[in-house]
Amino acid sequence: MGVLKNIINKELIITKCKITDKEELFEKIAGLVLSKGYIEDKDVFLKEIWERENQMSTEIAKGIGMPHIKSDIVKKDFIVVIISKDGIKYGGFNKKVNLIFCIGVGKDSKTYLNIMAKIARFLSKEEIKKSLINSDVPEDVIKLISDFEKVEIVKTKEQKDKYLATIIINKVIEFDKVMELAIETGLVNPTIIDSTYGIRKMFFDIPFLNSFALFSDKNISSKILIGITEDKEYAQRLVGVLKNEGIDIEQEGKGIIFLQKLEDVVGGNDESIEI
Repeated sequence: MGVLKNIINKELIITKCKITDKEELFEKIAGLVLSKGYIEDKDVFLKEIWERENQMSTEIAKGIGMPHIKSDIVKKDFIVVIISKDGIKYGGFNKKVNLIFCIGVGKDSKTYLNIMAKIARFLSKEEIKKSLINSDVPEDVIKLISDFEKVEIVKTKEQKDKYLATIIINKVIEFDKVMELAIETGLVNPTIIDSTYGIRKMFFDIPFLNSFALFSDKNISSKILIGITEDKEYAQRLVGVLKNEGIDIEQEGKGIIFLQKLEDVVGGNDESIEI
């Protein structure tokens, strides 16, 4: 099953919502997840979700809100979906939003970024947004998610070994999408190298990357994403996911993905990043 299909539950989906503002919206979400046993404390939930919201509006795109919480009070990961044809006052790009995907995960969740990246990609498709707004029942929403994820390549059984994944993309305009898909596919501790000088210097200073120095010099607009994976077939899996999104990394001049087995990994705190 897909990342979203594993979490989504029709008991947390509200279509044809008549809520008019953000305060009422958050109260509704808090009451719903408390009544269904997903959180321990409604007041703490509201406090923490408003603290995040007051930093910056969580309207991730025009008409789409993604409030989220990563907290000890979350007993079970959840996604609340609320759909309003008339719109809910939200105070972001468009003043109102029609689609709300509220994410709640435990403090130690290792899937937080993956879930957010997957929802962002799901909602980036105009035909999906239109279909969601016109959904009559929760089952309509679940079907849209299932259809979206059915082309997903199943992750292979996790390995004990760790690998350094290096993803070099020559066409910078596609890099953000590649980065989202790489994280969604399971890359952890993602780090971006986007300085042309930094790329060349890294290649010449790290012995096993020397062979890529010429590659970098020929493509000065390249960007690099590095991270860690336990999946020894990660490169092939990511290639398949990228192809599903119209990015063929195997075309000449597009870029390269490679894995390097690691003897030891110490540290790493990407799961604790607050977004």
